[in-house]
Amino acid sequence: MLHKYLFLLLLGSSFLLLTLNSCKDKNDPCQDPRNPECENYDPCLDAQPVSASFHMYEENAFLQLEQLWVDYDTDTSITDRVRFVAQEKNALSYTWYIGTETQPRTGASILINFADSRTPKRIRLIVQKEPNLRCFPNDDGVDTVDRMLSFIERYDSINMPIVGTFRGISTKNPNQEIEVRIGYFFRGTYYTTFTGFNDCTAYVSGGDMSFRQYNPWEVDYRVFVSPGVLSERCNLFDVMCRMPDNSDSIYVQYKQWSKDSTLYHFRGIKIQ
Repeated sequence: MLHKYLFLLLLGSSFLLLTLNSCKDKNDPCQDPRNPECENYDPCLDAQPVSASFHMYEENAFLQLEQLWVDYDTDTSITDRVRFVAQEKNALSYTWYIGTETQPRTGASILINFADSRTPKRIRLIVQKEPNLRCFPNDDGVDTVDRMLSFIERYDSINMPIVGTFRGISTKNPNQEIEVRIGYFFRGTYYTTFTGFNDCTAYVSGGDMSFRQYNPWEVDYRVFVSPGVLSERCNLFDVMCRMPDNSDSIYVQYKQWSKDSTLYHFRGIKIQ
């Protein structure tokens, strides 16, 4: 008999919950403007007019560094090779005008080698796409954006934001400030110094092109990467230093040789 009453009690509770949920659905409709089934759905909430905005990326020359490399937008390049990428997807046409070139280039993404001409250039992109007239009734579907691209030499360390001293905190020891310095020796040789944890200073250096064939590294306007291990005490590898656009802050990821080769992160501010 007791089992019968328990069964009836559970059955009644389930029915009550279903009834309450049904009432809740009727009295409390969804309020998600991104959900087409909701009464306040706004199809234009995330819509944008046709745009010709584009990114300019320095191109990493070493395939060995692809796992560490992070594309970043820049208007100044050290590398000869620069990739241009339109932000608008699935457009009808992309037309690029590069400096004084008489013939336009086409495609959503183009890669150009400027080894023979490293003078400042105006980069123009014209994008044509079917406009969203429901959200932007005055959009004609055509947009044009101009940007300037400049070059500096790899030895011009004075004008490179990535060169300097940065102070901040590492996930290896969050309670202790450390400094990361990216510096320049000569002949295109750069180094990275980590100072402050475990009384350890590590150097990850570059070298001339013949050396880089065996220990590839790359230093660009706001990026320095190296997979090498050049320290008897610290044993750092997979080092990647990156500065966000137009900022004095830096983000560094690195590994220190151990059984699990933990990935550490450093965030700091440029102090000199």
